[in-house]
Amino acid sequence: MNDDHEPVLAALFDTLQAVAPFKTASRRTQHWNQVAEQPALFLRHVGTTDQYSGDLSITTLECEVWIYSKAGQDPAATPDTDLNELVTAVRQSFAPDDDVRFTLGGLVFWCRIEGRSDYAPGDQGGQAIARIPVRITLP
Repeated sequence: MNDDHEPVLAALFDTLQAVAPFKTASRRTQHWNQVAEQPALFLRHVGTTDQYSGDLSITTLECEVWIYSKAGQDPAATPDTDLNELVTAVRQSFAPDDDVRFTLGGLVFWCRIEGRSDYAPGDQGGQAIARIPVRITLP
């Protein structure tokens, strides 16, 4: 069992911040009204689950990807169009790299989007927000 999760989280963050023209990217999440340079991407490690099957230990890191966009401030634009483009770029970065799973280049057993993603398109107030749940199963 590897208890050093930092290389895994750093690799995921490096992958995510490179997929779209994010003006702000950090692993220290800020409230959207404190982030002037948008679009922005944040990665949060929010939990770890350990399960056992006999002598086999399975560790899964639980993360959230947060995306902010101020596209909704333009009354002539459809604000969720820009948000959807950013979300699509992030989702596409989870494409399998071993023909079956996204493994962060072999660093993990499986890194995936899992669970309900939440969106606020920015049509009321101008601030678009997406939260995408990510699970990382360690080898």
